[in-house]
Amino acid sequence: MAIPKKVAERLVAGVKQFQPILTAAKARDVGESDTVTIVKDMLAGVFGYDKYSDVTSEFAIRGTYCDLAIKMDGVLKTLIEVKRRLSPEVRIETEQIRAVLMAEVIKREVMEGEKALAAQKKITRSSNKSLRAESSKVADGPRNAGADNSDAPKGKPSG
Repeated sequence: MAIPKKVAERLVAGVKQFQPILTAAKARDVGESDTVTIVKDMLAGVFGYDKYSDVTSEFAIRGTYCDLAIKMDGVLKTLIEVKRRLSPEVRIETEQIRAVLMAEVIKREVMEGEKALAAQKKITRSSNKSLRAESSKVADGPRNAGADNSDAPKGKPSG
């Protein structure tokens, strides 16, 4: 799907508007939090997101945080992790990012997410219920084992 010419021109103009800001930030060697602020401004200025309602900072994801999240109508659409590039020769490929997401974020979501915790609670309850049932069977089982069931009269043996 091609980007309409008018949209492409608006995006190019918006990015050009932020080039001096980015150049100055790079020259000052700004930290990650300042870079997040610039990215948030770019999301609003270039892409048209409302930085007060659509873009959320420090979005919590199962015990960790993502720098920015874009939510539309309350539904999470995009996660953005901002990193400062310390070495220009270091290249991170899309496949490396995908591997980290699969191994760390998604795995954590599956293993520690709400559904995983709910399943763990169900298993624990079921296990406890099974143990209680087993325990009551053992307690009820030998109750009449020592009883004398003969019809003989009780008392001293005749002799």
